[in-house]
Amino acid sequence: MRPGSLTKLTISNPIVDRVKETISSTHLNGGMIIECFQINNPELLNYPTMNETFERYFTRILTSDDIRISIPELKIGKQLDCETDFKFISSFTLDGAIASVIYNGGAYKGFYGTPREAKNLAQEFCDFIFEDRVLDVQVYQTNTPWCSWFFDVAWDDTWLILDTNLKKIWLICITDTD
Repeated sequence: MRPGSLTKLTISNPIVDRVKETISSTHLNGGMIIECFQINNPELLNYPTMNETFERYFTRILTSDDIRISIPELKIGKQLDCETDFKFISSFTLDGAIASVIYNGGAYKGFYGTPREAKNLAQEFCDFIFEDRVLDVQVYQTNTPWCSWFFDVAWDDTWLILDTNLKKIWLICITDTD
């Protein structure tokens, strides 16, 4: 992928900060990365429609210089550490998946709130990302440790959210270890 295909955007929103702080505070040996990129290359809007094309599509994005340089803490090489194994999930369920991560906590520390508080926090977060356009986004998820930032244990999660309407890609990564 040619350089400049993606431009990292500055995310300035209290709900994003709150979700990141909440998850990072329970994932003591790992943490959370939330980044958003503007899509400048229209080829990237041709998102995968069949499982066999997912791997090539996501590898091309994640190993791009735009991502590697913009998120150095992920320590992404020219090749990924393993296949990503991204799967399409319904955008209607992302808030539940994130609420589960919030509520269950990390290896050594749990969330001190209620399940409802975790669900509300995740819902507000998804509302910020999607606005009221849940059908305009494609959500892909994996638990594989595709770069060396992950610890390859139960707390590894990555979501890639493709917003074809606003031409954005969100990358959310979470890890922890015991």
